[in-house]
Amino acid sequence: MELDIFVIRRGEQVFGYVNSCPHAWTPLDWSPDRFTNMEKTHILCATHGAVFEMETGLCIAGPCKGDRLTNFPITVTAGAIFAQSDDSRGRDSTNSGI
Repeated sequence: MELDIFVIRRGEQVFGYVNSCPHAWTPLDWSPDRFTNMEKTHILCATHGAVFEMETGLCIAGPCKGDRLTNFPITVTAGAIFAQSDDSRGRDSTNSGI
C-alpha cells in the first residue's frame, strides 16, 4: 500500500503525517507541498479549512475538531529524516535530508 506522507519541521522538532484530512479524506496541501497557514504555526486543510496542531496533529478548528491527523513514524539520524514503513520486510522506506 502506498501512502502520501509529509514531514513538517517546527524548530528542531520534525513530525510525519499521512496527507489526508480526517474529515473528508482529501489531501491537506493547498498547493504542492504547502501544508501550513500563512503564519506557519499550524497545518491547514485546503478543502474545508480545518486547523491542526503541528506537534500532535490534533484538529483545533473546523469540521473535524477533536480528530487527529494520522501520524507517520519517522526518525532523525545525523540530520537525515527516515520514514519508517510497516511493510513485511521491516526496512526504512524513505530518506530525505530536510
